[in-house]
Formats: sequence, C-alpha cells, structure tokens
Amino acid sequence: MTFSSSFVPAEINGVLMQALHCYTPADGGHWRRLAQQASALAAAGLQQVYADAVFNHLIGADAEEAFNATPYDPQNRFQPIGGQGPIRSWTHDSYPVRAGASSAMQWHWWHFDAVDDNSHERGFKAVWRIEAKAFFTPAASAGPDAAPPPIPAAWRCC
Repeated sequence: MTFSSSFVPAEINGVLMQALHCYTPADGGHWRRLAQQASALAAAGLQQVYADAVFNHLIGADAEEAFNATPYDPQNRFQPIGGQGPIRSWTHDSYPVRAGASSAMQWHWWHFDAVDDNSHERGFKAVWRIEAKAFFTPAASAGPDAAPPPIPAAWRCC
C-alpha cells in the first residue's frame, strides 16, 4: 500500500509534536531551528508540528482537591524550600456546562506535575511539585539544540 503526502487513512494514528519546551532558549532562534529540523522530523514520520500549545496548564478550576506536594523555589525548581505535605489547590475541572457532550474527561490533581497555589498556605510563594511527579531537567551541558530528556512512562496520561 502506498500513500501520497496529501492522504492519510483514518486507521493510521497521527503524532502531535509539541515543539515548545520550558527549556527552549530565549534567543529568538526557535523557529529557525525548527525549520532546519523539518526534513528530519518528516523522515521520522511527523507530518505536523504544533508549536503554539502549552499542555498540562489550566487556570480557573471548578473545585479544590487535596493531595501531597513539595514546595520549590519559584525561581529555582531544583531547590526545595520545604518538605512534602498535604496541600489544597484548584485542580478539578469538571466542565459542567458541556455535561459530557464532547468528552467525559475531567481534570484532577494527578494530571499535573505542579501547581502554584496552596490554600493551606496563602501568600507562601512556591511551585508545589506534586507527589511522584518530577520537573524536567536540562540536558547536562549538551547545549541549546540538545533534545529534551525522555518523558518517563509514569508521567504519560491516558
């Protein structure tokens, strides 16, 4: 079976590549580097790259949830500023208006890596890393064009 580049049968699952990362250099060269890698990405089977999305970020949830988290310095996510403990944060999004019409998916605390609010400690500035989650670390001295570290299977959703 052969396919033209303009036809992809429904039985083939596509891959969405998020071409933005929190360690993307702030040097104005992101789009140039991405364009230079387009042929290699296409050869790897990627037909579309979406660079305007930031996944795993929501604001204005419907309800608070309780879970364990560790506070980290907002300016240095490698520096804990306290021990793990129970917190409450706005992480439950139930989308009551859509009433399951387009999706039954509801977001909960376990869908996120971290939050920036703890109702138990209002005013305490921290990034709260959720229990059993981790922050990405930059590739050790590999330079700005290095690939980000692989995503552990335990972090993958759905």
